[in-house]
Amino acid sequence: MLYDCTMQFRKIIKFGNNSFVISLPKSWIEQNKLKKGDTVQLDETGDDLHVLTKRPLTEEATEIIIDIANKDPDCIKREVTAAYINGHATITLLGKRSAENEYALKKNLHSMIALEILEQTETKMVARCFLNMKEISIENSIRRMDNIIRSMFADTKKTMDEDNHQLIYIRDEDVNRLNFLSFRTIKFLLDNPNYAKSINISPQYALNMWQIVTNLESVADQIKRIARDIHKSKMSSGQKKDFLEIFKRIDKHYTETMTCFYKKNQQTGLVLANKKKGLVEGADGFFKKYLRTAYLPSVSDKLKTLILDIHKITRVVYGGAG
Repeated sequence: MLYDCTMQFRKIIKFGNNSFVISLPKSWIEQNKLKKGDTVQLDETGDDLHVLTKRPLTEEATEIIIDIANKDPDCIKREVTAAYINGHATITLLGKRSAENEYALKKNLHSMIALEILEQTETKMVARCFLNMKEISIENSIRRMDNIIRSMFADTKKTMDEDNHQLIYIRDEDVNRLNFLSFRTIKFLLDNPNYAKSINISPQYALNMWQIVTNLESVADQIKRIARDIHKSKMSSGQKKDFLEIFKRIDKHYTETMTCFYKKNQQTGLVLANKKKGLVEGADGFFKKYLRTAYLPSVSDKLKTLILDIHKITRVVYGGAG
């Protein structure tokens, strides 16, 4: 919806002994489908007074129908993911599916929390989301993502001696599921500003949480890729020692950053931001030392990306996450 951003002025009219009134623009009344006798809400924020329509809570949108005939599996995956994030309760897929599409489609649907397949024929598949969005906490979802990522850090330290990189892949998929849920939750809060305000979540806070979630998902991706390269590299004891030295520093930096985020400590966030340069230099040193060793230059590049993703979380903290 497009809004007319032209500033309008209204004169204040005295009404009785205790009230004053102003007229509301006809265009705004029509745009919000209001009529005489309807109730609006007044929101006082500092010196400002906002007039809000008393809209009912927007639960999940109605059914969305996606034509999947002759479409690439990746294209179908993007459309289904977008439908889930945008709050649709029912996702109906129409079109004949190849065996390849069948497997990819079911895997994608199962990657969405509380999305269940209810009906399936040769040319139709219906999935429904059973979430109650008022019961979902964005803060809890972030903590769950954080806990999984901490276990991914711990598992990666072991992957040089234990064949556990597949476990790290599974943990990354869990982070992805929470990532989609978090995006759906934030979208719901932005679509329902009155409800968000009632639980003390401002639009700025919701957008900050969007950035945090995005960066957490990227952190998990980088750890997964680092573990994969380490598994392939078959590092010597000296190479393992050098890797662990920089990786443990990054792990500690991540933990300190998330602790700072939960405490909303801007000053500590600024201190942590200053550590980025030293961590990047450590990753560069690893790169130069093992430039001609298979997979290790790639590991170094992913370490630097991991450091930058953590730094982006720090930036949200010292910029005022709350």
